[in-house]
Parts: sequence; structure tokens; C-alpha cells
Amino acid sequence: GMYDRGGSVGGSERVNVQQPEEEQEPTLADRVVDALRRYVSILVIGVLLLWLLPRVLRGAAATARERPLLSFGVGALGFIGVIVALVLLILVTVLVAVVLGLLGLGSLTGVTVFGGILVAAIIAFVFVLAVAFVAQATVGLALGRLLLRTDGRSFPSWLGALAIGVLVVVLVAAIPVVGGWLEALLVLLGLGALLLMARPGRVRSRTAG
Repeated sequence: GMYDRGGSVGGSERVNVQQPEEEQEPTLADRVVDALRRYVSILVIGVLLLWLLPRVLRGAAATARERPLLSFGVGALGFIGVIVALVLLILVTVLVAVVLGLLGLGSLTGVTVFGGILVAAIIAFVFVLAVAFVAQATVGLALGRLLLRTDGRSFPSWLGALAIGVLVVVLVAAIPVVGGWLEALLVLLGLGALLLMARPGRVRSRTAG
């Protein structure tokens, strides 16, 4: 037997290919909102420090104002030192965990890994908090003291200096192209002042600022 079949299939297929949308430049309103959020965040941290740890923040601001070059150098070294310390901590934790695992001490291996991760997380949290907020609040307070030149004997005077100085820091960081570099310099300056203030005996000797 024979089987014969003929015919045609007609139709069309439409394919839409969507091009990836280009990233839009932030508008002026977006930049203003971001700067305002940044200002409020740094100011809140600064007010808390000015209330809870006034000697530390005032002393660090005075150090940044009186010894800026030394503070900047110490801040750069401290930034690099923290990064190196975190890397070494992770490497040591892994090495100790491997050795303990080869020795068959599984329980100690887990404790070692957990402890290393916990210590690294604490160091990273404190470091990010200091770089993102505390260092800039310190520089802001130093700038505010230079601009207002108040007697610094009352909490409202310190608060006003902090508010004005943090505003200057945020405005400087918002400058196109060079704002990020200037902000990095201010962060290193504030970080170095904090590290200098953290030396034994410095908190007691720098109470007035």
C-alpha cells in the first residue's frame, strides 16, 4: 500500500528582544536626598558619641584640628593595618582548623572556626562603623569648632559645632568627581585622630578639646 499526504504550514513568529536598560544618572533630587540621609546618619552617631563618650570624641576632634598631618598618617597606617590584620586572622583560623582536623580534634576545629569568624566579624563591624560614621563625625566636630569658635563649655555649643561641621563634610563629599577622594582624606584624618586618642592616657589628658 501507499500513503500520500500533502499540505503546507503557514504562520509567522514574532520575537521581541529587549535591550538592557542603561543606568540612569542620579538626578539632583536623588543626590540631595542621599546627602540628607548621610548627614542625618553621621549626625545621629556623632550626637550619641557626644553624649555617651564626650571625652573621646572631643579629644579626637582636638587632635585632628591641632595635628592634622600626624592624624592623617596614622589613619592611613591604621586603615592598612586593619585590612592586613583581618586577612591574617582568617589565614591563621583556617590553618589552625586544618591542623586540628588532621589531628582528629573535630570539636576544637568547629570552635576555632566559630571563634575566628566571630572575632573577624566584630573587627569588621567596628572598622566599618568607625570609617563610615565616627571618623566623619570627628572631622565634622573639628571643623565646626574652627568655624564657630565657641567656648565649648556647654553641650549645646558642642552640638551646634557638630551639626555645622558634619554639614560641611557631607557637602564636600557631594562634590562631583573629587568628592569621593576628599571624603577619603577626611575619613583617614578622623580615623587617625581616633587612633591617637585611643592610646593609653590620652582620653584623660584631652577633656576640653
